[in-house]
Amino acid sequence: YRSNEVHDEHPLSMLQSDLKEKREGVELMKLSELSKNDVTEFIGDTLDIEYNAVTDLSEVIFNKTLGNVFYIMQAMEQLVRKNAIYYDTMIYCWEWRLSKAELGNKLEGDILQMIKSKIRQMTCLLQDVLITASYLHPNFGIDDLIEIVKASTKYDAIIKSDLSRVLEEAVHEGLLLLGNEKGHYSFAHDRIQEAARLFVTGDARNELLLCIGNKLRELSANDDSGESWMLYTAVSHLNSVPSDYQSNQDKVGLAELNMLAAKISISVSDFEQGLILLRAGATWLNQEIRWKDENYDVTIDLFNLQLQTEFGLGNFDLAKV
Repeated sequence: YRSNEVHDEHPLSMLQSDLKEKREGVELMKLSELSKNDVTEFIGDTLDIEYNAVTDLSEVIFNKTLGNVFYIMQAMEQLVRKNAIYYDTMIYCWEWRLSKAELGNKLEGDILQMIKSKIRQMTCLLQDVLITASYLHPNFGIDDLIEIVKASTKYDAIIKSDLSRVLEEAVHEGLLLLGNEKGHYSFAHDRIQEAARLFVTGDARNELLLCIGNKLRELSANDDSGESWMLYTAVSHLNSVPSDYQSNQDKVGLAELNMLAAKISISVSDFEQGLILLRAGATWLNQEIRWKDENYDVTIDLFNLQLQTEFGLGNFDLAKV
């Protein structure tokens, strides 16, 4: 695990606490980035080449990655994709004939650009699946993913076996990891998820978020398979889409959706998150629609709950407003 993945309630954190209570001398060892010498050894071992023969290559990669192992792997893959490093089948070893400056030029751009370059090498189906999955729960299941893919991409007739095949390909390429539960996956690194999201921007991104958000809202309402993350993710995506994309009826629906999510947060004493959702819901109820007869009850319910929450958190001036 990486440090940003382990929170106080993470199983690893609880195991560490348990070990410290039961045994003496248990220490937490934090692994830092590799040193320049470590990077040289790592690259030499990877390519099966002597240490002194890879110093120039390792210097270029170290300067680009600062010893982050994930970044080192992405940089090496980038050099292979660009044929800067190649396997010579005549002498059965890895070769490169570029200077340090030329190698550095092959690593133009940041790590996200390197990952995007790798994803572009994948099939169109796998690219769309990764983009879609990047907007779901960090540990997503294939059953949920297939519903979202059908609703938000051109692959509206995709079958589970085809989706499973491309997910296995993504695992093989190091883009995804198998989850603890059967049929569940996660991105191998949060930078991969971030890079996948960069493929869609502007109107295309807003349309995608609308499709994913509305489908997740539908799935969250299922009594048998609906989960709270679907509701929260749907609210997050739909709230991020500009109001121009929503009709007045949609805006009222979003106000109700935010209020529903807020009530769930408040029920588990997460008042701050509840208030954020209530404020977001209130922004959808503009002056044009909030006091219409058909929207009156929703407006009153939302504002009353927001008032109570503001007051309960000590925001007295805002509560008065």
